[in-house]
Amino acid sequence: MKYFNILIISVIFLSQPFTASGQNTFETFENTSGEWNNSWKFYKVVKLYENKGLSRINEPIDLEVDFSSDEIDSPEKEIRVVEKDFRSGELIEVPSQVYNLPGERSHVVFLANVLANSEKEYRIYFGNPEATKPNYESDLKVYGEVPQSIAENDYYTIDMTSGSSGSALNRCGQIRTITLKMGFNVIFSRRGGYVHYTPDCSRRIKSDGNIGVKFMNPPSKSYEIKGPLLYLVYREGVFTKDEPFVKFIVIYRFYSSVPYVISQANVELLQTTNLSSLRNDELTFNSKIFTHNAWKELNGSVITKPFPIERLVDGEIVNDTDLSWPLKLPVNLPWLTFFNAERGYGIASLHLDYQASDSNKESELTLNERQEIRIGKQSNYWSRILSPAVLSGHLKGQTILRRMPIWFTGLTRKFLRDSELSRNIIQCLRIRWRSNNL
Repeated sequence: MKYFNILIISVIFLSQPFTASGQNTFETFENTSGEWNNSWKFYKVVKLYENKGLSRINEPIDLEVDFSSDEIDSPEKEIRVVEKDFRSGELIEVPSQVYNLPGERSHVVFLANVLANSEKEYRIYFGNPEATKPNYESDLKVYGEVPQSIAENDYYTIDMTSGSSGSALNRCGQIRTITLKMGFNVIFSRRGGYVHYTPDCSRRIKSDGNIGVKFMNPPSKSYEIKGPLLYLVYREGVFTKDEPFVKFIVIYRFYSSVPYVISQANVELLQTTNLSSLRNDELTFNSKIFTHNAWKELNGSVITKPFPIERLVDGEIVNDTDLSWPLKLPVNLPWLTFFNAERGYGIASLHLDYQASDSNKESELTLNERQEIRIGKQSNYWSRILSPAVLSGHLKGQTILRRMPIWFTGLTRKFLRDSELSRNIIQCLRIRWRSNNL
């Protein structure tokens, strides 16, 4: 079995990793026991449970936590995260980051380490008005500002700029290239464009053409959050055809010390419309980068297929394309990947969650989606597509289509021995909170 370094840019439709959605009222305790620094008056307890049999190393925990204003003055300065050693019981401070999003409580981020089939206690300390903002060392580096920035850690360098001077690319902030480190230093790129190409859509009006996030130049709204553990990039754009027609939102989350990126993409149709296409989760790469593609079937089997190879026949260049291309696959496959069998690297996409709803009906939409893998003379790509037949009629009211991907980068696994890949991708630490009743 050959080993592969899978730059798992996996587009997973997941709300967030390890967030305590609806469970952010962690009970507050007074710090009177002297177990940790008495300069902090209060703490909250978070217990993490690993239940899939895989030891977790530097797994990002992103919690939305409610703090009382009479207990804390400045969350960014005062909050500290402490882990409890499972052997000695000693409390040890770990790097953390605090940030706020519009309309939400404070978010606390830290990297958790939990052994397989075990649990670990973490504490969030606060209530020290004399504290100063901590300065933690980190491998996460950011160059530039949204929408023209570059994110880098020990596993990858991801370029969201429009490239060199004179480039025809828009300043939209989509991912243009990905450099896989880990001893490979290979650049995943697409000739003349962005590797992260969607979301986009087309109406049944030929003059409209394609409308997509890549045409934001620049985004109508953008902001970023920088810190030692998380670099968050938010971009939003509204496209108008006679009147506001569609809004795209794309959010990237880059973390320290881990080989993945989390991406969230929302598509909101602002008027009753008639679409001919709607796509998301499209990653496009130069055709020479990868030699094979593979995916896991719903029955658990793994299918591997080589990309066509160019050959010289009677003085003409042809390839081994057969009638199976493009590959039209079920949309709910656990994962699919492009990889280079000769050099041992790859990139993969996994789908865990997806939402589509009509805001007027307050119900989920049933859409005849499919996943496709397509090949071309210069590029190969996969894409998640809504079947045109489903959208041939006018959609009544405001239809909201939400896509929430996660992109994993650079995991080292025994590839195609599938359990190692898919089980590690599915984030499975469960968060509980402590109360007096426990």
